[in-house]
Amino acid sequence: MSSNSIENTKVVILIGGRDFGRCPIATRLNRALWPIAGKPVVQHLIERLAAQGLRQFVICCDAQAGDIRGAVTLPEALDIRWIEQQMPRGTAGSVLDAAEPGSDELLMVFVACMICPPDVQEVLAAHRDGAAGMSVFFNPVDKSNAVALRDAGVYVCRSSVLSHIPQKGYFDIKEGLIPALVSAKEPAYAGKLSRPVGNFTTWRQYLTALGRALNDGLVEPQRLSDVQPVGTSGVQWAGKDVHIAESARICGPVLVEAGAKIEADAVILGPGIIGKNVRIGQNTVVCQSIIWDNAVIGRGCHLRRSLVDYQRTIPGGAVLDGTAAALPKGRLSGLAEGISMRIKQITQSQVSNHYLADPLAQCLKHPRLKWTLIGMTGLLFAVLFVTYWRPTLVDLWKVWLHSDEYSCGLLVPFLAGYAMWVRRRSFLDSPVNPAFTGLVVLLAAQALRLFGLYYMFGSAERLALVLSVGGIVLLVYGWFFFRKFLPVFVFLFLMLPFP
Repeated sequence: MSSNSIENTKVVILIGGRDFGRCPIATRLNRALWPIAGKPVVQHLIERLAAQGLRQFVICCDAQAGDIRGAVTLPEALDIRWIEQQMPRGTAGSVLDAAEPGSDELLMVFVACMICPPDVQEVLAAHRDGAAGMSVFFNPVDKSNAVALRDAGVYVCRSSVLSHIPQKGYFDIKEGLIPALVSAKEPAYAGKLSRPVGNFTTWRQYLTALGRALNDGLVEPQRLSDVQPVGTSGVQWAGKDVHIAESARICGPVLVEAGAKIEADAVILGPGIIGKNVRIGQNTVVCQSIIWDNAVIGRGCHLRRSLVDYQRTIPGGAVLDGTAAALPKGRLSGLAEGISMRIKQITQSQVSNHYLADPLAQCLKHPRLKWTLIGMTGLLFAVLFVTYWRPTLVDLWKVWLHSDEYSCGLLVPFLAGYAMWVRRRSFLDSPVNPAFTGLVVLLAAQALRLFGLYYMFGSAERLALVLSVGGIVLLVYGWFFFRKFLPVFVFLFLMLPFP
């Protein structure tokens, strides 16, 4: 029997540990259990390999093997052995643990986080042609996708290379075994696969790999879940008891799993997956995103290239752009995140709608709008001048007159006004779109001033004066005007003495 035959090949699946802090979703749920249309990715990997004739599997993971084993359902006809490592062994150490001592078996190693496993016959043929004890495979180069991993996470090795792996301790393939083979003048063979396998380590790579697989037809949803094609394009699928409103629109490859509900005027742009029992509210736009089971997306939300965790609730009007929305750890965490989304919604709506706002020059041509802007600006600055006259402005005037170090501060307001006059054309072209965030800045400045008055801290009062100026400009004229006003705003701080 050929040592390169499928019958003599053992598959080693490497499952990494949970993430610690870098990705909240990976911290809570091992990446090997992230779903591909209702199935954990490791289960999908094993089933696809078994469909190509492989029967022997060894799954190596850390102390959470019980959790992973309970989350996957594998065919009983397969010969599956689980190795639970109490101490980290590394990728090469795990391969040694999976091998049968003294056997002449061929070991085919895969990382568990892989969307589209390669053609086994292609891998075995490349390993045979490479005539090396070990082969390392790479994804084909794709310059358009900067986040894809070039290393495919696929290795093939003969039992002869196991002698270079220590019996105990941590030993990695890339940093340990391959250098050891080079030192022994037995370098590994580097092979390139015909198509990317969609391996991932981050949620963005998971999103990209799964989206590409849907686009290229490498993932067939009807084989993964109990779904049927819908529409005439042949690239949308829906499971049982799915409710899609007549006014909702779905474009591109999209899988809507069982029990999902898409309300009126919602727009789903693929590639994307809507998990089981997910609810998407009215007027919500979901673009190239994946939403896991039992999540709720409120009305008027905008999701773009984002991942939503199991049972996660996104408040109405929220904007998620390139975001992984993990399930909050508690009520306080969820409340804080909800407030953060609301603030982000307010600021981003100002930015996204600036094309609908008239520039300042156009506003000044309309008498009613012109006098509204002038009146609001004049009134707010008049109130600011009166309320800050004593003691803030009086004390600041004395500093300018009697301090040689800060006497130049008297010129700062005039120079700021001159700078705005020189750049008046730029300000006139700026869209006017009042931002209520300016009111928050204005109130925060007054709180800072009260703090300074109560504790007789003059620097806090003077700082509040400049912050109030910025808050008024932001409140009346909006973010895009304020962005051009920002250099002048920063320059105004030079008129204040150091604390």
